[in-house]
Amino acid sequence: MSSEVTCNVTNYLTLDNKAKYYYEKGHSNNTEAYERICPDDGEPVQLLILIATAPVNYAKRMAIRQTWGGHYGLRRDVAVGFMLGRTKNPFIERSLRNENHLYGDMIMGNFIDRPRNVTLKTVSMLEWTLKYCSKVNYLLKANDDAFINVGKLLEFVGSLLHEERSIYGQLNVCSKPVRSGKTKNQVSWRDFSGLFYPPFLSGTSYLLSSDVIPELYYQSLNTSFFRLEDVFLTGMVAETLGIRRVDTKEFGNVWMPWVSPCKLRKTIALEATVSDLPSEDDESNQSASSGTSESDEDFVARNGVRWRKKPDKKAFRGEFDQCNHGLTDHSKDFKTAQDAFELFMSVGMLGIMVKYTNMHARSKRRKWNDVTVPEMRAFIAVLIGAGRLHMNDVNTNILWSSDDVWAPRFFKLAMARDRFKDIFNFWRFDDRKTRKRRFRKSKNKLEPVRLIYDDFVKRCIRNYNPGSNLTIDERLCVFRGK
Repeated sequence: MSSEVTCNVTNYLTLDNKAKYYYEKGHSNNTEAYERICPDDGEPVQLLILIATAPVNYAKRMAIRQTWGGHYGLRRDVAVGFMLGRTKNPFIERSLRNENHLYGDMIMGNFIDRPRNVTLKTVSMLEWTLKYCSKVNYLLKANDDAFINVGKLLEFVGSLLHEERSIYGQLNVCSKPVRSGKTKNQVSWRDFSGLFYPPFLSGTSYLLSSDVIPELYYQSLNTSFFRLEDVFLTGMVAETLGIRRVDTKEFGNVWMPWVSPCKLRKTIALEATVSDLPSEDDESNQSASSGTSESDEDFVARNGVRWRKKPDKKAFRGEFDQCNHGLTDHSKDFKTAQDAFELFMSVGMLGIMVKYTNMHARSKRRKWNDVTVPEMRAFIAVLIGAGRLHMNDVNTNILWSSDDVWAPRFFKLAMARDRFKDIFNFWRFDDRKTRKRRFRKSKNKLEPVRLIYDDFVKRCIRNYNPGSNLTIDERLCVFRGK
């Protein structure tokens, strides 16, 4: 049903500061990615989903790519993209370029991305859709903390029968501005003098018919700027244009700690949270206190450093450190590839491997040719090379075959295949006979590799600076307890 204005919402904006004075038109010059998001100006696309995200919200973007966004983004009639603004941090900017080079689903507007500019982000969505995806039937605006049931949404879109000049979502009628308290939604009388907001749709997600996009875009530029984007676009601007706002029960748009599968099947949108990851505005993360003790929430390292599973809400988070990542000053004088290798894998570490590998091999074989340090170095180089070429799961028969297409000569030149397999089978890092005694004393599961691990960590700290942004990749590997 369409909304009926029952509250006095006239003369609500007191400042004559039109949005066009704040908004810089245009987007980063990346037409190849835009064509990938919305091919052929959106002619085959029934539904375009644009997700408002912040530069630092990489984890939330990946959660969407790996779930509903990645699955339905493969369909020809559905397009999915992330909308964000520019950042003044060169390291984040470079990370965003690398991310977009890999996924090709990001749209960057010409505004500075900060919480106060979310209205400009939504205006940028409208501009981009008009320019690069104008033939699409429907546009869904969503936040990156929303879960979208795209299957249910497509079912809903199919039932609309080409209804015109409409916006669908969770309708808020007679909502009062927050006047007190330090919250992100607080609005002063100077910015908004009315007692009630005009009827508006919750900004977590709402659906627009394509015919209202040009109207909303041009009218928004000539409307006084207001930083609450859902109130601004679906309330003030839509009210001025007489656009119908439809209260749709399937748009839950509220955060729930648990949702039953039956309810989820009937819902188009829910607000989700990734409570243990940083976001553009920590105040927006609604998470209840778990009530667990500090020891349950923390990890304690051997050196006494305490690592928290969840960020401390009371702790101050400053700006990103302006530090360069890469080799430190201690490690910039290397001249050869072997010098670079030994920055992180010393001769002493190789010697430990050689000692205990030979010890274990002699206990299993009567005739064993002892491994040398250069041979162990070549063995590790083969492992690194296979990983670097993404061939770590390829059978060794293929790696050492005579086919130069599938088997780079590097493997055959490094060592013989049978010798590689022998070293791999007997490869050890400690004396297995004393391992249980050492483990009972240290209670450390890394005891089998402790001698090498400690030296490797020290070398990483001394020779490499991870910079402001550090990605830790985790992978489950087969381990036979050697």
